[in-house]
Amino acid sequence: MENSRSCSEKSMVPQLLRRCRWFIRFLLLTALVSTPAWAKTEGLFGAYFHTAWTQSDGAPTGGFSLTQDANGWLWFAGGTGGLYRFDGYKFERMDAIDGNKLYESTIATVNDIDGALWICYQFGVIDRFKDGVLTRFGEKEGLPGSTALEVVKNPGGTISAATYSGVYDWDGKRWTRVWPAAGQPPAPAEKMLLIADKSLIIRAGHTIFRRKPGESDFKKLDSDVEIVELYNVNGRSTFWGASSDDFVEYDPVANRMRKRVFEADLKDVNKMFIQHNGIIWLIAESGLKLLGGDSHKVVDVLTKERGLSGEINDLFEDRDGNLWAYTSNGVDLFRRVKSHDVELPKNLQRVVLAPDNDGSFWMSGGTQQPLRHIAADGFISMKQMDPVESIIRGTDGVIWAADHTRLARYANGEEQTWDLPDKLQYQVQTMVQDLDGAVWMIANIPVRDLWRFQNGQWEKHSERKGFDGQWLLYLYVDERNRLWQGYSGNRLAVADGATVTRYDSKNGLRAGSIQSIVSRGDHTWVAGDQALMLLRNGKFITFSRSDGNDFKGIMGTVETADGDLWFIDESGIVHITAAEIASAAKKQTLNGGNARVEFERLDYRDGVIGSPRTVRPLPALTETPDGRLWYVTLHNAGWIDPKHIMRNKVAPPVQVMGVTVDDKHFAPRTGLRLPERSESLRIDYTAIALTMAERVRFRYRLQGVDKDWVDAGNRRSAYYTNLGPGDYRFEVLAANEDGVWNLTGATQEFSIEPTLVQTVWFRALCAAFAAFLLWLLHRWWLHRQLQQVRMRMSERLDERTRIARELHDTLLQAVQGLVLKIHATIARISDQEERKMIEGALQSADDVIAEGRERVQGLRNLEPERDLLSSFKAEGESLATAAKVEFIAQETGKPRPLHAIVSEELCAVGQEAIKNAFRHAQASKIEVEVHYGEQELKVIVRDNGQGIPADIQAAGGRDGHWGMVGMQERAKKIKAKLVVRSEPGAGTELTLSLPAQLAYQKADEKSFWKKLF
Repeated sequence: MENSRSCSEKSMVPQLLRRCRWFIRFLLLTALVSTPAWAKTEGLFGAYFHTAWTQSDGAPTGGFSLTQDANGWLWFAGGTGGLYRFDGYKFERMDAIDGNKLYESTIATVNDIDGALWICYQFGVIDRFKDGVLTRFGEKEGLPGSTALEVVKNPGGTISAATYSGVYDWDGKRWTRVWPAAGQPPAPAEKMLLIADKSLIIRAGHTIFRRKPGESDFKKLDSDVEIVELYNVNGRSTFWGASSDDFVEYDPVANRMRKRVFEADLKDVNKMFIQHNGIIWLIAESGLKLLGGDSHKVVDVLTKERGLSGEINDLFEDRDGNLWAYTSNGVDLFRRVKSHDVELPKNLQRVVLAPDNDGSFWMSGGTQQPLRHIAADGFISMKQMDPVESIIRGTDGVIWAADHTRLARYANGEEQTWDLPDKLQYQVQTMVQDLDGAVWMIANIPVRDLWRFQNGQWEKHSERKGFDGQWLLYLYVDERNRLWQGYSGNRLAVADGATVTRYDSKNGLRAGSIQSIVSRGDHTWVAGDQALMLLRNGKFITFSRSDGNDFKGIMGTVETADGDLWFIDESGIVHITAAEIASAAKKQTLNGGNARVEFERLDYRDGVIGSPRTVRPLPALTETPDGRLWYVTLHNAGWIDPKHIMRNKVAPPVQVMGVTVDDKHFAPRTGLRLPERSESLRIDYTAIALTMAERVRFRYRLQGVDKDWVDAGNRRSAYYTNLGPGDYRFEVLAANEDGVWNLTGATQEFSIEPTLVQTVWFRALCAAFAAFLLWLLHRWWLHRQLQQVRMRMSERLDERTRIARELHDTLLQAVQGLVLKIHATIARISDQEERKMIEGALQSADDVIAEGRERVQGLRNLEPERDLLSSFKAEGESLATAAKVEFIAQETGKPRPLHAIVSEELCAVGQEAIKNAFRHAQASKIEVEVHYGEQELKVIVRDNGQGIPADIQAAGGRDGHWGMVGMQERAKKIKAKLVVRSEPGAGTELTLSLPAQLAYQKADEKSFWKKLF
């Protein structure tokens, strides 16, 4: 706290206060603003924005000490509620710091020294919190046991504590009393300061003592009065004091305290506070007094009736220059606003204002309000015009004003007036001066004619109007001297000499009632009550907010020389940078034709109070040659300087506050492990932003869950559901009120413990069990397939037996009977030749009977299992000799007995494949391989011939040839798989494969469970 207060006589008040005392006044506006965290009282106090939090908002009360730590947190102590900290958004009571509990809740003071938080308790104990470590000091360490009031760090690194028993120094090992000197009785050091030259100042009763750097003794300072209080001033080797009636300042030359003269009444003043820029505040029984001018005159007083939360106990200035008041009923904040308000007369009905070139401005408002010229030094001169409808600063820098009956010109202190045409008299809507010096004017009541005034003459120019019979709301002259006209009903016109170009909804215009136009270079901004649009090359582009909503109610627009756009709408002043405009215009096709922009808004929190009046007077925002932007609202006016707006260039510190699972809070720490079933959780975070916490923006992501950064706006919590067990990393970034991002942000890694069913080994076991079930099901399916094949084979055998029986009992018996009859008949034939022929025929019949019996025998009893390799060798070698082709037949694996039908079909397919290879392949080598595998039986026939043409492969064989078809049919009968691979010129390979369970006889001998295991 000591290093945040400074004073300079020459800079006691800012330049604005010295030049225009009337600028500083009290315009306290009380409003309740709802936020996610609190409701607070807000309003303007002079050039400051005042915010008050009370106990109902969660603020601490009744304390006397506050400080700011290295991370930016504001700490409050000494009240009835213990210790609190504040990030600008939410007050939080602290019973422990980094897991270390406080000694007690009765705290006297709190101080931050080199990133360590020092807490002095009422009953003689001091705690030091640094990097999560607590160091506690008491009587054992040398403290006297009485209350410590202040702790400061000396140049040599020692710590000094002011207590009710004296001043004690900590040398790193023990506390030692250094004042009063050894041998003297204890005495209270009621106030202690460390000033800029590193001297230690203490007040004991009404006496001041000083210890210079490098010295050990405290020496008494002389004073003109008895001192009852001390006040530090940062940056200067001086300090202030107070008596019961006067204020005194330390004179380092005379080494004594001297009285200062104030114009302010100091009778009810209790304390003084001096900011680093020299602004003086007085804490009085009547309220908080703001002093201004070199004579320190009271500018205004903020009382409880006007918004102060309570009686002020202490004031503090944070690192951003904000002033904080710790009161009996809460906390108050005073921060400088970005706009400069101007003082206006009371009871204005309609403010009409135009800035002049010399820093002065002209204004009026409503009936019986004269035209006022307010100079830069505050001097006011009045002109008799009533009521003034429109005031402009013309293109030649001259002020023009119009009331119901007259047009006036003010230049070089002289006034010229001309009567308005009869048809113009009553209500002037707007006027503008072109580059030729002519003034254009429109009055919608009683008529809607366009008039031009030059050289004392009025001319009506209906031919230059864009739309007859429509309400003409706004006139604008661009740098090419073209006259732009904004109408109600979404209509726009531009007159270039006698040529008038018109725009409406058919041309893409949708701005609504057009109340503002500004043109620069090749483009024109058109704004109204419905939208903001850019006209370029005859095409309109709508510019909207980043969320897609349109800007509405625009009453004045300015494009500055650097290409930035400023306009005033129903909620304040909006600023869009040139870079953002260019970027958004390029991306408009991605946003449905709209150009979405990020923007800055200055509203009542920045000193821009109220909304502009609708329809007129226009424009509500204008630019002066010095670059300032002047604005007018319903009952208020002021200006901003875009080049000198106060900006916060420091990114806000970001901190994760903890994780909450089912109402159970887990403090942030390394290696945070959450309990099992923590599927839904909330992660709280914050940014320490004391100036304008409500404008802080956040982005966060949970790695592994969020694909991209989540724009949280001002929300300070992230919610997640359906999280499974595992490791997670949460990241959060924040930007301050001026858009400066902390890209480092804050992180919190945590893990969620798995339940029994979520553990890796359990899942592995379940996967193994599922695999086992699938394998078991597969084995059962194979067993079923095998049973079905066996059943079909058995049915085929039964059918063969039936056919054999039928052939034997019918056809063969009939033929046999016929042969016997013929034998009986042949004995009667005498002709030997005939008899010989019949006997030959009978011999053929006997051969047929014998062959038929063999076939029947084959049908009834399958021939024994064939040796595949021998069959293939016999077939191949017989063909190889004639074809002169190398033939190789081999067997791999352990030969096993095959099912008879399987053996028969395999042999038939293999022999057919061998024949096809010899007939069609034109190969020099043909190989046959019979592989007896554990899982399947394979028969492979391959050659190195010309291969099978693609068309024949696609057709499944040659036309009129049935070899391939027959092989496929035979394979299908025994559930075998036949695959033919062939490439032109690379030979052919035919593979016939059959599962072992279907091929081998050994499988038939086992039960299902034996086969299974």
